[in-house]
Order: sequence, then C-alpha cells, then structure tokens
Amino acid sequence: MKIEDTIFIEEVQKRYELLTDTYISLYNNALKKFKNETIHDLRVCSRRIITLVEFALTKINSVYGENLIKILKFYFKKLSKLRDIQILQENNKAKAINSKNWLAFINYLVKQEKKTIKKLQSLFSQEKLTEIEGLFFFFELEMRKALNNGAIKAKDLVEAINEKYKQVMIKYNQIEISDIETIHKFRIKFKKFRYLYEFLQQIDAENSISSKELGKYQTLLGDIQDSEILNRSILVYLKKTGKYNQASELLSDAAGIKTAAVLKFIEKKNEIYKFWVEQSETETN
Repeated sequence: MKIEDTIFIEEVQKRYELLTDTYISLYNNALKKFKNETIHDLRVCSRRIITLVEFALTKINSVYGENLIKILKFYFKKLSKLRDIQILQENNKAKAINSKNWLAFINYLVKQEKKTIKKLQSLFSQEKLTEIEGLFFFFELEMRKALNNGAIKAKDLVEAINEKYKQVMIKYNQIEISDIETIHKFRIKFKKFRYLYEFLQQIDAENSISSKELGKYQTLLGDIQDSEILNRSILVYLKKTGKYNQASELLSDAAGIKTAAVLKFIEKKNEIYKFWVEQSETETN
C-alpha cells in the first residue's frame, strides 16, 4: 500500500484539526448539559485524538503531547461511569414498560445518573477547556514540524497498524468463550487497532475496508461488555436496596442478554481476518 507523503501530511493535519475542533465543541456542550449523545461523542473523540497523538509520540518527543494524553484520559475515565449508566438505561428502558422490577431498576439508574452528573460538573470548567485548547495548539505546531521534516512518514502509520494488528491477533488467539475477560482484553486491543486504522482509511479509502465494518465488529464486543456491566450493576442494586425478591427476573434476563451477545460474536468472530493484511516494507515505501 503506497501513500504519498504529501497527501499523508495534509490528511493527518486535517484530521487532527477536525478532531480537536470537535472536542472543543463537545466540551462546551458538556459545560451546558451532560446529554447522552454528548458524553458518548466526547469519549469517542477523545479516543481518536489519543490514538493520533500516541502514534506521533512514537516518532517525536513532546511534553505537550504527553500532557494532552494525560488530561484527555482523565476526562475519559471520569466519564466512564456516567456513560455506563446511560447505556444501561438506553438498552433496558423498554423492559420497564411491562415489568415493575425493571422499572424499579431503571428508576434507580436515573437517580445514580443524577448523582454522577453532580459530581462530574465540578471537573468541567472554561479554565480547563482553555488549558486543553493550549495543548492542542502547541502540540499541533510540533506535529506539523515533524511531518514536514520527515520525522513522521506514511510508512510509519502502516507499520504502526501492522503492530496493532499483531497485538489484536495475539489476544484473539487467547480468547476462551467461557472466559469473558479474554474477550474484553481482545476488545481493548481491537479498539486501538480500529482507531489507528481510521487514519489510514481517511487517506486511502479505496484500498481499505470502511471503518463502519470495523465498527460493527466492535459493537459485537461492546454488547458483551455491556451485558457484563448490566449484571454487575444489578448485583450492586440488589445489595444497596435489599430488593432480593427482584433478583430472579433481573439476573435471569441479564444472563439471557449476555448469552445472546456472546452467540452473535461467535457467529462473526472470524471476520477479524478480513480487516487487515500485514503490509511489507516494500509495499509501504
């Protein structure tokens, strides 16, 4: 896969500017209201920026880049609990229509969401956003310089994707369907591969698989993780409220959701082989 370095430079800069502008817009939205879609999009945007910056940092040294990753990961982690609660509500609210037990659980989640948002609001401020914007700006200057002087080349991206895919396949071959933790570890590596691959897809769309295809595969893995979170959340709910008379229905339904998610993954599991063919050095020069 041959990519012109001039095209590579233009596309990486364009991608970085788009992502950072999007992040700033979403952060501003979060300052006003913690909407479900805002939290989701902010976390996804964070992952994409972190992926690009981490790739650049394999070729250059940058205090700005290192600090940028730290602050983005800080917010990403802090928003994880809220996003989990919101996903649980979205995925299971329909069950509350015909079940008093599920309605009680959803109402519990709504209360937890409000408490979590209240705690998070103090972490978001215009001052913090100004700090992030500064890091975006100064890291962009350093990355642009590195791109223009050849410190970061198109072949470096392809080599990085090769390495990410190797890591994915190591975890893939370690999957034991009876051990959900092995699927979770595979999912983490796959996400890192996917977000790096997206940069290549932007540059060479004709010769690469659509990111949507990888997204569908990632969703299969995400559904399994969501089912695990659901089960853990129900157990916490039962312990906190003492409503163990609801355990049978809630845990039984959660087990069914988990089984269905795992079966869907098994059906599509081998699609991993179509997403990438390792590129040799001669192909990337």
